Amino acid sequence: MAYSLYDTTVPLLIRGLKNTHALLQKAETWCKENNKPESEILHARLSPDMNDFVFQVRVASITARNTALTADWAWVPSATALADESSLAGLRACVQKDIAWLEGLTKADVDGQENRAFRFWTS
Repeated sequence: MAYSLYDTTVPLLIRGLKNTHALLQKAETWCKENNKPESEILHARLSPDMNDFVFQVRVASITARNTALTADWAWVPSATALADESSLAGLRACVQKDIAWLEGLTKADVDGQENRAFRFWTS
């Protein structure tokens, strides 16, 4: 069985964002149950030289959005921030918006772009 570009990219991007969405829900629940400020999670780092949780969510969201090659694809410079990075609910809403966009793509939107030049850069 042959796989298409859609099959090898879009479902994986959706799954990754759904996992991110679930982590945000768990973090929000943990903050409420433990009477902790959301900022404790939003600005948490696993290592001192690592960017904070907000940055990690931003990168996951922007990468998924910019990785889905469609016929009308054009590089969109990474935003410096998502629409609402001030709360876990705001981050969840941003991630959900990107999930909805990806779920709206069809095979016809993506397939046929396999030979298209694609360069990925960060600035």
